Amino acid sequence: LENIVTKFKKKFTIRRLIFVADRGLFSKKNLDVLRSDSGEFIVGHKLGTMSKVKKDEIYDINKFTFVVRDELAVYEEKTDAGDRLIVTWSRKRAERDEKTRNDILEKIRKKLGTKKVTAKKFVSNSNYQKFVKGLDQGKPEINEKAILEASKKDGFFGIVTNVKDLSSAEIVLNY
Repeated sequence: LENIVTKFKKKFTIRRLIFVADRGLFSKKNLDVLRSDSGEFIVGHKLGTMSKVKKDEIYDINKFTFVVRDELAVYEEKTDAGDRLIVTWSRKRAERDEKTRNDILEKIRKKLGTKKVTAKKFVSNSNYQKFVKGLDQGKPEINEKAILEASKKDGFFGIVTNVKDLSSAEIVLNY
């Protein structure tokens, strides 16, 4: 990332660089590189890496402000590094998350319906593991509690930024 930013600055005359990237580039090291020389960023944040206390707080839709009624909402707080963590909820994303989970569950149920169900058949796919219990005992079955917990996170997405002069809604729209 450091080389890309350096090359970009050398190649173009830039008054202000706001680097926008997906969650794959989220790391302390990358954010520090972007911060150097007054660089700004809008980067997807991996909400799954947060502590349980933080997760319980950010998955509370009652704390959110709707930008588009019943369709898009935002919640903002400061990170330990002083950046802005903007968590979004969108109906479209919630529907997509639910569909993805249901597709996985359909595949799991199909496999469970076969005569020879062994743990090894499920272990190969990490998406299956979180929705199946009994892998250690060799009697895999659907984990309803895990499905319920996953469904509570449908539609949520995190963004971290150090941009100060744009509203949460503007950050989300630019992302």
